[in-house]
Amino acid sequence: MTVSSEDRSATLRATLDPLSWPDRFDVLREAEKAARSSDERAAIVQMTTKLADAALVALSPEWEGRPFKDAILRLPSKRLRGALTRAAKRARDRYVVDAIANGLAPLDEQSSRRRRFAVGLDERAIEMPLALATARLSAPGEVLDAGSALNLPVVRQIVGRPVARVTHFTLPGTTEPVLPGDADRFVLAFGDLRALTFPDGAFDRVVCVSTLEHVGMDTTRYSDQGGHASGSGAAALAELMRVLAPGGELVLTVPYGRSLDGGWFRVFDRAGLTELLAPTSSQRVESRFFYYDSGWLEGDDVPPAVTVDTPFFDDVITGVAVVRVLKSGGTA
Repeated sequence: MTVSSEDRSATLRATLDPLSWPDRFDVLREAEKAARSSDERAAIVQMTTKLADAALVALSPEWEGRPFKDAILRLPSKRLRGALTRAAKRARDRYVVDAIANGLAPLDEQSSRRRRFAVGLDERAIEMPLALATARLSAPGEVLDAGSALNLPVVRQIVGRPVARVTHFTLPGTTEPVLPGDADRFVLAFGDLRALTFPDGAFDRVVCVSTLEHVGMDTTRYSDQGGHASGSGAAALAELMRVLAPGGELVLTVPYGRSLDGGWFRVFDRAGLTELLAPTSSQRVESRFFYYDSGWLEGDDVPPAVTVDTPFFDDVITGVAVVRVLKSGGTA
């Protein structure tokens, strides 16, 4: 007797119920490999996604407000870590969508100083809504996405077909996703941020999300042409200011708190951020600072000890500086 794919799915779900979280994902992975058709494989992948989202909800109370990434990296099961990492990214993307839909709440300056938000989520929950607010993809103009952080399906979900024309710029040798549709509104470009080939004033708006902390560092994890190179983030920022049109707007985000050289990234302290921003000294600059303490809170440029002294994994970011620059010479 032939067993239908629906019956196999029902049997698989029943098999999973009494198992521990790690064992469930081990069984699902083996079932995916043994799937008899692409439809059956797709159904198992969908089951895995739903189960991972449920696991994140079930397990996160045990983590007592710690960043999801930190808690996930400490789990012994590799497959559970992978599934929960993807679930945490989906949770963050849903948060970004909601933040944009609600006029950046609770990222408005009054709310963000009064109560914790985006509990467990990584720094993109702050960076992406603020970057998209500056990018204004629904308005005409040329937008430079320095670091290609906006080249994501969730951005297309939020924006739809953009009115602006976006250039996603990243390292040579990087594999960038080519998202379907709207090809005339998005351009992929590759090179060095410290030596841009664009003419002066080519862009009306520039966004640079979590990128300048990698300039001059070991970039082999991002590009097959990566490595150490001379030059600082300030040199890259000077180039970004050059290609920004008079009256244009730039927003950048970097990790902020206690100074750290992580080899492939750095965390800026107050002195380091001042050095980074030297190319903007003659411009109007507005800075905001966010710190993780059982959720994100906005503060000033002095990071709280509870944030910088908490022993998380070294690439779990617990402080973010968001800097907005309005270039003189026109109307932003």
